[in-house]
Amino acid sequence: MTGKTTTPMAVMMATLLLLGAMAPPLAAQVRPGRANPPIRQQIEQRFMQKLISDLQLTGDQGSRLGTVLGEWGERRAALELEERQLRSRIAGQLRPGIAADEDAVSRMIGQLLANRVAYAESFQGEMAALTAILSPVQQGQFLLARDQLLSRARDLMQQRQPPPGRQ
Repeated sequence: MTGKTTTPMAVMMATLLLLGAMAPPLAAQVRPGRANPPIRQQIEQRFMQKLISDLQLTGDQGSRLGTVLGEWGERRAALELEERQLRSRIAGQLRPGIAADEDAVSRMIGQLLANRVAYAESFQGEMAALTAILSPVQQGQFLLARDQLLSRARDLMQQRQPPPGRQ
């Protein structure tokens, strides 16, 4: 992945990263009921190796970092699954020609919004857990590295999408 050329492999790697719905890319993160493709595992391993090197972590710090990120990634995966289920149930209520149960839709919207807040708060919890492992400078480096990786993956996904009207 060099320059501005987008290769099919780069697009596939970005797709695999985004399938994690923004969960931290780590080899320690395995999602129940979902495959962890070899390419994704390679990306996660390389990212973790880069973190260990760039943040100059000891073996113990690297191990603890992987554990914390894996645990929080699993929590986010559960929240992501719950959100998909809620959206599906809301869509089921909003079928054309069938009257929706307004109370049920209202309740599910509340649950969906609470889920999204919990998802965002999970990043705060994760960073709080990382304070026992990383210095403030290392935490900043970690945040920037993850944001950069996810931004690149998003860019590759957008390049992959066909123009409107062409599918």
